[in-house]
Amino acid sequence: MARFVYYARDPAGRPVRAATEAESVAELMARLKERNLTVVSAREVRSRESSRGVRNVSTIRGTEISFFFRQLATMVGAGVSLTDALRELAVQTGNQSLRGLITGIRVEIENGINFSQALARYPHYFPPLVTAMVQSGEEGGRISEVLEQISVYLEDKLALQREVKTASTYPVFIGVFFLFSLAFITFFLIPKFEEIFKGFRVALPPLTRFVVGSSHFLLKNLPFVILFLVAAGLILYRYGRTRPGRRLFDILKVRLPVIGEIFHMVSISYFCQTFAVLLSSGVSVIRCLEIVGKVAGNSIIEESSEAVRLGVERGGNLSSEMRLHPIFPALLVRMIAVGEQTGSLGEMFIRVNKFYRDEAMLKTRVLTAVIEPVMLLGLGVIVGVVVIALYLPIFKMTGSVGV
Repeated sequence: MARFVYYARDPAGRPVRAATEAESVAELMARLKERNLTVVSAREVRSRESSRGVRNVSTIRGTEISFFFRQLATMVGAGVSLTDALRELAVQTGNQSLRGLITGIRVEIENGINFSQALARYPHYFPPLVTAMVQSGEEGGRISEVLEQISVYLEDKLALQREVKTASTYPVFIGVFFLFSLAFITFFLIPKFEEIFKGFRVALPPLTRFVVGSSHFLLKNLPFVILFLVAAGLILYRYGRTRPGRRLFDILKVRLPVIGEIFHMVSISYFCQTFAVLLSSGVSVIRCLEIVGKVAGNSIIEESSEAVRLGVERGGNLSSEMRLHPIFPALLVRMIAVGEQTGSLGEMFIRVNKFYRDEAMLKTRVLTAVIEPVMLLGLGVIVGVVVIALYLPIFKMTGSVGV
């Protein structure tokens, strides 16, 4: 399926510019003819292009998409038609890419497709979760309420990501400072002292020889070390993008000491939050299970969600099927079982999401508070060892002169 950008005119002579997918130019022409559109021009674009650059993912932030849904919910809730609201939002935004995205959606709707179908044509910005919620809102006549739920969901998810990022910023800074300090010591300080040692007529202590030898090795083989690190990074990156590689990394990620537990909690929080939002939007449990695994950011949860979906389709209970997969915590399974018995499944997912979200944030803050002094202590120990190694020959020479 190729993507085309076309320029046409409707029966009233008004210009229509939009992007759509088709098997060929001939099929595109036939479809536009069925809509009574006169094609002026059409061209195929690459997967990263669009009629107004809206596929350039880096130019539209997640906060802008979230704010877009909040504004749209407010306007539609106030009685403004969907197309008029989209037209007004396109005028208001100062982001050219976002304006092109909104305009493209409006044109698609004016050409006769549903809002959810128009959003589905821009999967970079509107994942299946969003389109499924909008489709449910369209079918149930709750579009304004669903748009509000989407904006809240996106805001909560962005807030969690910001908190994790903020908590990890200082340890990353300490780590970078740590590496630069080691580089300074290895490539500048130790060679300077080595020049001084050449004038000594005493044998260097073992610790000093080890430090100087390590510096020699790195200086002599620096291009090869850099090449090895870059090659290893590229290999791991490419392998991580394959399905087996992603699965292996996700397994290792949740099994890491301390940090793995935080990764697991964040993934379960995403899983529960998405499930709760979809259920409140009227999406069926089966459809929820098709979507939530992909949102959790962990391939193990994604595979387990698919297995649970198949089990539920065969007539099993959601909690019973989830109990078969260790990736789902026992607390989550018990709460879901209670929700199934009491008819409050959505509420249970909300409670579990809050619990794991708060736990993940608490453990992240505690871990950050512990990592910082440990990294500083490690840096101090390494610097101290190097300083001792560099001054030992001086102390030895001084002792020899004194004798």
